[in-house]
Amino acid sequence: MPKISAVLIAQNEEDRIEAALRSLAFCDEIVVVDGGSRDQTAARVSAMGARLLERPFDGFVAQKNFAVEQARHDVVLSLDADEEVTNALRAEIRHSTCKIGQFGIAHSTVAAFAFDRVRDRGARYVRATLRR
Repeated sequence: MPKISAVLIAQNEEDRIEAALRSLAFCDEIVVVDGGSRDQTAARVSAMGARLLERPFDGFVAQKNFAVEQARHDVVLSLDADEEVTNALRAEIRHSTCKIGQFGIAHSTVAAFAFDRVRDRGARYVRATLRR
């Protein structure tokens, strides 16, 4: 099975970052790019053993692209700091990456995965989909 890097961008996410990082424990590497938090986000990321990179925030796309570039492995899972990987999604990721591992990433027909996102917005959850 190929190794998986998880990447997150964060800024002032001390209330959410630990849950996101715990949900990524199955990944071989976790990279968090902090855009200048003024709370305890960076300290919590470091305490949980993720690789912390500090970079001034210059837009979501630029931060995400920078985070992906820092990943050490070919398979990259990109989440926001307010998202968590469910048990079902974790199982699907493992199953799919096992298939990639059989033939090598260079021979894979899989370039990307899309999955439904459910965001916690206070008292309710909002479903946002990335599928086209």
